[in-house]
Amino acid sequence: MSDVEFRQLDKILLLAAESSRDHSRGGRKASGNRGPCAFSVVSAPICVDRRGEHCAKAIPPAEVDEILLRSRDLAERRRVWEASRQPGVALKRRSRNWRDLRNRVAAELGYSSYLHLQVADYGMTVPEMMQLMDRTTRDFAPLYRQLHASARRRLAARYRQPVPRRMPAHWLPERWGQRWPGGGRIGQPGEGLRGKSPEWMVRQAERFSTSIGFPALPATFWERSDLYPLARDAGRQKRSGSWTVHIDRDQDVRTLLSLGPGFRLFQVSHHELGHAHYDFAYAHPGVPYLLRDGANRAFHEAIAELIAAAARQEPYLRSLGVIAPGRPMDATERLLDEALDNGVVGIPWAAAAVNLFEYDLYEKKLPAEQWNRRWWELVARYQGIEPPAPRAEASCDICSKAQLIERPAQYYDYALALLIRYQLHDYNRAQDSAPGSAQLQLLRESAGRQMVVGHDERRRHAALAATAAGQNRGRSQLARDAGLLPAAHRVSGQGECRPAGGLGVRLRCWERLRFPAERSLPPACPSVPAARRCVALPRHPRG
Repeated sequence: MSDVEFRQLDKILLLAAESSRDHSRGGRKASGNRGPCAFSVVSAPICVDRRGEHCAKAIPPAEVDEILLRSRDLAERRRVWEASRQPGVALKRRSRNWRDLRNRVAAELGYSSYLHLQVADYGMTVPEMMQLMDRTTRDFAPLYRQLHASARRRLAARYRQPVPRRMPAHWLPERWGQRWPGGGRIGQPGEGLRGKSPEWMVRQAERFSTSIGFPALPATFWERSDLYPLARDAGRQKRSGSWTVHIDRDQDVRTLLSLGPGFRLFQVSHHELGHAHYDFAYAHPGVPYLLRDGANRAFHEAIAELIAAAARQEPYLRSLGVIAPGRPMDATERLLDEALDNGVVGIPWAAAAVNLFEYDLYEKKLPAEQWNRRWWELVARYQGIEPPAPRAEASCDICSKAQLIERPAQYYDYALALLIRYQLHDYNRAQDSAPGSAQLQLLRESAGRQMVVGHDERRRHAALAATAAGQNRGRSQLARDAGLLPAAHRVSGQGECRPAGGLGVRLRCWERLRFPAERSLPPACPSVPAARRCVALPRHPRG
């Protein structure tokens, strides 16, 4: 059996595992990731004024997020934050059933748990992944502690309260504490986007992507995606979160955006369209149908994050008029904003709190009656955050996090993606022979030396997608302003790539790539046992 055949058969087994059914009691219980009612619970309006059994006022999740971002009324913030935890009660029992079914399927495939099955995609064991996440958390801890102390002082001054030892969760501008947007003095440059429609923001993200070498998205993407806020009388419910899904592993890629107009939509549009372009790059006739998922999950996320990072770059924002020509920008404060909103703050959340909770959930089979207590122990220890009052064990506050339903046992992907993003950025800057950015210098000691993309075979696999992505060689001032596009590139007729060129082309320079495509598919890694080799996972939406 060839390596390519092995990979495809492995993929079929895992797709079956994701969609398996349990007939042991005469019923049909899905052990896959999507519970049929889960997103109706997570995306349903949230009751913020309950009078007995009657809900006097319910608001959509997006409005909850807006209140937590803007309000200075601590009583209102606490009421809304506590209301946002309501779905955890309904989801706790379902989450226990899903955990048990997933673990049963994983055991039948020879894995110790469902977490082991998912971690195997990186050619790693669970202890190896946990050690990597622990080292990453410890490396970032000194910087995180400084950011945490600064944020506590700033928020205490904002709310006119004493500086707390731990951050009250309802003080933060985001429900989960995974991002702290607007924590710096400059805040987000959202005022420059006033008057810009959601359509303009999403289309601008597309213009940026094509300027760095990606081909334009096809008309079907725009026809089938759900990109803009719903009217109040739309007559349908839109699920929360932002996602990109490769429906058929070919030309049907769709994105869902559930954000109102503002800088967050502007940035997330760049991120999600980055996922879409990477999906289309793998929809290549030379890649076997079942292997069109990308190099690995974290690399997929890192590509999207790298493109989204451009949406925060000062020259790019000035070129669009988002930052007024005469407005000064303090570089240190800008880096602080990024570290709080899109960088360092996410590491203890993804690499420690959520990752360790899912480890206990799947590998240790933590009893459901201990879930909420364990969750808040992890949050307090690693994020330095606590709820405004003790939480009841009847609920499961983390169970309503959409990614834990849609992509269970995979949250370490986001921590890996952050590291890979800066490595790719470092690689880009090196190709320009330019000094590293201050942003990169800030994180180099913690992240720059950890090459977490994976085995050499995965880099070759990633290069295949970049081949398609790099075919459009357009250049633009916008891309140069964002630091992603240098001098002209040169690609040989054999498909080899030499240094310099747009982002899509540069990824190809990690490995020299020749066609036919099957020669570029990674060979078996002799250092990895066959049982763990090249485990490929079922398709998931990219968030």
